[in-house]
Amino acid sequence: MILNGKRENYIWVKIPRTGTVSYEKFFNIYNKFPEHKDAFDNVTHWHHTYGQSIAVFGKLPGVSVVRHPLSRFISSLKYMTLTKMTCLEKGCIKRTPTNNMICDAHQFVDFLSSTNECIKFLTENFTYNCCLKKYPTRTFLQRHKLYEVLQVQDPQFVQSFFTTQVEFSYHPKVKNFRYEEIETFNEWIEEVLGYDTSLLTHDNSSQHVNINVDFNHPEFIKATEMLFYDDYKAFNYPLQYLT
Repeated sequence: MILNGKRENYIWVKIPRTGTVSYEKFFNIYNKFPEHKDAFDNVTHWHHTYGQSIAVFGKLPGVSVVRHPLSRFISSLKYMTLTKMTCLEKGCIKRTPTNNMICDAHQFVDFLSSTNECIKFLTENFTYNCCLKKYPTRTFLQRHKLYEVLQVQDPQFVQSFFTTQVEFSYHPKVKNFRYEEIETFNEWIEEVLGYDTSLLTHDNSSQHVNINVDFNHPEFIKATEMLFYDDYKAFNYPLQYLT
């Protein structure tokens, strides 16, 4: 999405699980859809990297919000669980349900059945920075092999949750704010964009989702640090176990 500012425009880099749904509703108050409907980021709530965005919108400066990798990953797992539950119980508008009533997009492995299963799944399938062990070369084509690991027909659903924040927004032309200090981002919005943030409302859809995984387990935290190692380093979040 392009954010129209007082003096210049910005590309908003939407990193999943950083309040993007709430901010998108808010930003839509001030920004109209483009004339070209194929401009991907203004059509649906997709998540694209800064590099992908400038290929569509041009070399504008960017702005984004990053989040503590552990907190963000837990939120991602809860959201994945919520959407699967919703698909099973209420139906999903994205895909035609399969015989067991879960749509093709949400047919991923149930690795969240226990703490041990979750840790085993993550450590057996991934290396540093969410690189798949079976496909170690980080190319666009091979990144989509994630659907083979998670057994999901539509990789778009889970791809962005296993993409580092560094890959999304670590760039000299992108200004990154911390989710934990979101008021600083709101102050920037007021000052630079001229938007009234009192109109902003927050919605946490997965807040009350319970998963049978101990997110405080040392091995789970180690696995998360391995998955998002660059995020910890680049955005100065402290590591508990890795160095």
